[in-house]
Amino acid sequence: MSVVINILVTLALCFWGSMMMMSPMMFGAPGATNNKQAVLTALLFLSYPVPLFLLIGLFGGSYFGINSYKMALISVVVIGFLFTIFGYTSMVKNLLQGVANGGYCVVEQRVYYNAKLMEHADAESFISYSQADLNTYDAQLYAKDKQHLYYSGQAVSGVNLENLHAKIIGSDLYWLNDTQVIKGERIVEGADPSTYSAYDYYSFWNISGHEGNQVIYHHDEPMHNIDAQSFVPIDDSYGKDGQHIFYQGLAILADVDIDIDTASFSRLDENFASDNQHIFYLNGEDSHILIGAEPVNFEVFERNYYRSGEIVYYVTQYESAKPMPQIHAASFTVTQYDEQTNSDAYDKNNYYLRGVIVATR
Repeated sequence: MSVVINILVTLALCFWGSMMMMSPMMFGAPGATNNKQAVLTALLFLSYPVPLFLLIGLFGGSYFGINSYKMALISVVVIGFLFTIFGYTSMVKNLLQGVANGGYCVVEQRVYYNAKLMEHADAESFISYSQADLNTYDAQLYAKDKQHLYYSGQAVSGVNLENLHAKIIGSDLYWLNDTQVIKGERIVEGADPSTYSAYDYYSFWNISGHEGNQVIYHHDEPMHNIDAQSFVPIDDSYGKDGQHIFYQGLAILADVDIDIDTASFSRLDENFASDNQHIFYLNGEDSHILIGAEPVNFEVFERNYYRSGEIVYYVTQYESAKPMPQIHAASFTVTQYDEQTNSDAYDKNNYYLRGVIVATR
């Protein structure tokens, strides 16, 4: 009978090891580390090897010949060590002292962020924010007192607190006063708080200023090389003005020996774009014209295959679009993965997998 019990205890210990390794996930939900009852309950559960061995010892048993009380003591040492490594010991200490493990809190005229003391914060005037206050999750990253605006526990340098207020621009939270636009840990360079706005559907692109003196921003960085009057976002990364195509504010395709018709330039999918005469492979600063491809017959297939006339292209994650050799374009067909032929496409001569011939037909 004791052998059976020892085997069951061993299985329970294996389960404990897995639970311990995955235990940080128990505290992944917002506010979970600040719930004293939930934290203590979780840690007591993770300590179950100790009472397990004590119970065996109480009934006079042993663990494969080892004294059960000794095993309980070893468990205390191991669990205590792991709790310290995982930060659970300090988590409990903070909660017992009334200090929140996550976010801002004021305890005994001291201000903390993520349980770290904010030495220069003024406790009496300190205000923190929640998602309910400003209708966004990012609100809990901000706080202010009579001297500073704080982001992630750090004072944002140079902020004028007079008339400072929060505003959602696009989908992001900003702080505005009469002369400044603030986001995160910095003041947005040159931004006009009365006109700073986001483009519909493309919140990474912003515009500031009055007509004739406007500046385009990408990720809140000013892009003085872009003509604001003619600028149109293409997606969150790409945009265009009357003369250039931009990737995150940098002009691309400037070295191609052709005139790009920016008015008709548009994305075809995540890999390609076209104007009225050309196909372009989009890969950030390495974007280039796709030689041999024409908009009139360019076709987008599934599984990163493309066709233009007599040429079939395959695109990989790390390489540019390359023409597939020995291809019969007219009969080329993309399929679901076929286990029997180990392929995802075929033409009249061959089967292909990720753009490479795997078998003949």
